[in-house]
Amino acid sequence: MVFENDSFEVEEYEPAYYIIDGEGRKNCSSGKNNYYLKDHLGSTRMVLDNEGAWQEAVMYDSYGKMEQIGLSGEAVNIREKFTGKEFDEEGFVDGRTAGLGLYYFPTRYYDADIGKWISCDPVSQFHDLYAYAGNGYNPINVVDPDGEKLGFIDWASDEFKFKFEQARSQLLEAGITHIEDLDASDKVITIIPRFGKQAGGASLEGSRLFWNADLVLETKSTGEKLSPTLQLAHEGGHIKETLKTGPWAQLLKKLTPDFKWSNVREKEAILNYEHPAAEALGEGKRQYYGDWKYIDDK
Repeated sequence: MVFENDSFEVEEYEPAYYIIDGEGRKNCSSGKNNYYLKDHLGSTRMVLDNEGAWQEAVMYDSYGKMEQIGLSGEAVNIREKFTGKEFDEEGFVDGRTAGLGLYYFPTRYYDADIGKWISCDPVSQFHDLYAYAGNGYNPINVVDPDGEKLGFIDWASDEFKFKFEQARSQLLEAGITHIEDLDASDKVITIIPRFGKQAGGASLEGSRLFWNADLVLETKSTGEKLSPTLQLAHEGGHIKETLKTGPWAQLLKKLTPDFKWSNVREKEAILNYEHPAAEALGEGKRQYYGDWKYIDDK
């Protein structure tokens, strides 16, 4: 199957070797397994049978409206469609949806035709209480998994999520609680992975926290470890301050220089959040803002 712009076509081919990255499920009527192939949002795009032949294919617009559905002679009529959620098409008769025609999320129903929930945000976290994926989020990159609150960006791996929860637990066990305060707040915060030598970060408006789960640094002054857990405490401190004072105050602090700590925003995060976490974890305390290096640096 070839997807091109707003259409698709099926080309004849002879499958030789192929990898199915999807979930196999038994088709009760035929006794065969069906394999659900999903995109980066978790939306079902195609269903294959045991032989690799396509059974059904779906295209969506940005907000989940089904643009075109392709059915083979042995259609399976998949129910898990946009972001893997169940599409309620009970009573689909004569080309018309006699049922709800909505996606079911655990908290509320979603109407992909208008890109809105049919009931308001349960915890009132967004400016627009009915907008899918929150106010200002891009539905091509971000999903709202339960109709209630955003968490990890969709392409974050299970390994990254596990390491994040480990770091979060380490901080909590050490008596560092501000990450828990973020989770308990009404603010939607998306956790986004970074890789290689990319350090973490926190957006000024407090909606995005970037974290590298594998980056271990050390202080230049003492050679002591600055673990990913400690770095999470630092970036989480930035978000916590944004929740307390607002983004404009944080911008002003970032623009206010400090000789030792680069700027007031960084000084606040290091002294109020990173240093207490370093003491609790038994790790290094930076003596100035640039007091860090990669472990393999000479």
